[in-house]
Amino acid sequence: MVQQENLKKALAQVSRAVPSKPVMPVLSNVCLATDQGRLRLSATNLNLAITSWTGAFDSR
Repeated sequence: MVQQENLKKALAQVSRAVPSKPVMPVLSNVCLATDQGRLRLSATNLNLAITSWTGAFDSR
């Protein structure tokens, strides 16, 4: 799980790289991945790439 406020901040950071009118549809997305208890968010417009990490935890 990710705290809502942390997710909101991370999305705000990476969304700056998401173009409003992308040349390719795949560029209108934010990539989410997990690694060792952290959530990675990344986006690119092919000129700029932004990656943000935030803590995540298992809710079990």
